[in-house]
Amino acid sequence: MIHDARVVPTDGRAHGAIRRWMGDSRGRWDRHTLVVDTFNFSDKVSFRGSDEQRRLVERFTRVDADTIDYQFTVEDPTVWTSPWTSRFAMHRLGGRMYEYACHKTKPR
Repeated sequence: MIHDARVVPTDGRAHGAIRRWMGDSRGRWDRHTLVVDTFNFSDKVSFRGSDEQRRLVERFTRVDADTIDYQFTVEDPTVWTSPWTSRFAMHRLGGRMYEYACHKTKPR
Protein backbone atom coordinates (compact mmCIF):
# COMPACT_ATOMS: atom_id res chain seq x y z
CA MET A 1 0.00 0.00 0.00
CA ILE A 2 1.13 3.51 -0.72
CA HIS A 3 4.86 3.24 -1.61
CA ASP A 4 5.80 -0.09 -0.04
CA ALA A 5 6.54 -3.16 -2.10
CA ARG A 6 7.36 -6.32 -0.24
CA VAL A 7 9.70 -8.78 -1.91
CA VAL A 8 9.82 -12.21 -0.26
CA PRO A 9 12.69 -14.40 -1.50
CA THR A 10 11.82 -18.11 -1.55
CA ASP A 11 15.20 -19.44 -2.69
CA GLY A 12 16.48 -20.50 0.74
CA ARG A 13 18.86 -17.59 1.29
CA ALA A 14 19.58 -16.53 4.87
CA HIS A 15 18.03 -13.48 6.49
CA GLY A 16 20.03 -10.28 6.21
CA ALA A 17 21.47 -8.42 9.18
CA ILE A 18 20.14 -4.96 8.28
CA ARG A 19 17.01 -3.79 10.08
CA ARG A 20 14.34 -2.71 7.61
CA TRP A 21 11.14 -0.69 7.87
CA MET A 22 9.00 -3.73 7.00
CA GLY A 23 11.43 -6.29 8.39
CA ASP A 24 13.43 -8.87 6.48
CA SER A 25 11.16 -11.57 5.02
CA ARG A 26 11.95 -15.06 3.75
CA GLY A 27 9.39 -17.48 2.37
CA ARG A 28 9.22 -21.25 2.04
CA TRP A 29 6.61 -23.79 1.07
CA ASP A 30 5.23 -26.19 3.66
CA ARG A 31 3.21 -28.53 1.42
CA HIS A 32 0.40 -26.28 0.12
CA THR A 33 1.08 -23.34 2.45
CA LEU A 34 3.39 -20.40 1.81
CA VAL A 35 5.12 -19.60 5.12
CA VAL A 36 6.72 -16.15 5.41
CA ASP A 37 9.07 -15.50 8.33
CA THR A 38 9.91 -11.84 9.02
CA PHE A 39 12.19 -10.22 11.58
CA ASN A 40 14.90 -7.52 11.76
CA PHE A 41 12.27 -4.78 11.91
CA SER A 42 13.38 -1.17 12.28
CA ASP A 43 13.12 0.32 15.77
CA LYS A 44 11.11 3.15 14.18
CA VAL A 45 8.08 0.92 13.51
CA SER A 46 5.86 -0.53 16.23
CA PHE A 47 2.95 -2.96 16.16
CA ARG A 48 0.71 -3.00 19.25
CA GLY A 49 3.62 -1.85 21.41
CA SER A 50 6.20 -4.27 20.05
CA ASP A 51 9.65 -3.13 19.03
CA GLU A 52 12.54 -4.29 16.87
CA GLN A 53 12.54 -7.67 18.69
CA ARG A 54 9.27 -8.57 16.95
CA ARG A 55 9.05 -11.70 14.81
CA LEU A 56 6.15 -12.34 12.43
CA VAL A 57 5.28 -15.68 10.84
CA GLU A 58 2.53 -15.63 8.19
CA ARG A 59 0.85 -18.63 6.58
CA PHE A 60 -1.07 -18.36 3.29
CA THR A 61 -3.10 -21.46 2.42
CA ARG A 62 -5.39 -21.68 -0.60
CA VAL A 63 -8.67 -23.24 0.55
CA ASP A 64 -10.43 -23.12 -2.82
CA ALA A 65 -10.33 -21.13 -6.07
CA ASP A 66 -11.73 -18.04 -4.32
CA THR A 67 -10.38 -18.24 -0.77
CA ILE A 68 -7.01 -17.98 0.99
CA ASP A 69 -6.74 -18.76 4.69
CA TYR A 70 -4.39 -16.15 6.20
CA GLN A 71 -2.84 -16.83 9.60
CA PHE A 72 -0.19 -14.83 11.39
CA THR A 73 1.71 -15.32 14.63
CA VAL A 74 3.52 -12.44 16.34
CA GLU A 75 6.07 -12.73 19.10
CA ASP A 76 8.11 -10.16 20.96
CA PRO A 77 9.39 -11.27 24.37
CA THR A 78 9.92 -7.65 25.41
CA VAL A 79 6.14 -7.04 25.15
CA TRP A 80 4.14 -10.28 25.38
CA THR A 81 4.59 -13.30 27.63
CA SER A 82 3.93 -15.68 24.72
CA PRO A 83 3.35 -15.52 20.96
CA TRP A 84 -0.20 -14.88 19.77
CA THR A 85 -1.98 -15.88 16.57
CA SER A 86 -4.88 -14.62 14.49
CA ARG A 87 -6.44 -15.90 11.27
CA PHE A 88 -9.09 -14.94 8.76
CA ALA A 89 -10.23 -15.83 5.29
CA MET A 90 -9.32 -13.67 2.32
CA HIS A 91 -12.02 -13.90 -0.34
CA ARG A 92 -11.66 -13.07 -4.01
CA LEU A 93 -13.50 -9.90 -4.91
CA GLY A 94 -15.66 -9.64 -7.99
CA GLY A 95 -14.76 -6.95 -10.47
CA ARG A 96 -11.50 -5.20 -11.20
CA MET A 97 -8.70 -4.40 -8.80
CA TYR A 98 -7.11 -0.98 -9.03
CA GLU A 99 -3.85 0.26 -7.59
CA TYR A 100 -4.08 2.31 -4.43
CA ALA A 101 -3.49 5.93 -5.41
CA CYS A 102 -4.76 9.41 -4.78
CA HIS A 103 -5.77 11.26 -7.91
CA LYS A 104 -6.32 14.95 -8.36
CA THR A 105 -8.70 16.19 -10.99
CA LYS A 106 -8.58 19.57 -12.63
CA PRO A 107 -11.58 21.79 -11.95
CA ARG A 108 -13.79 22.35 -14.94
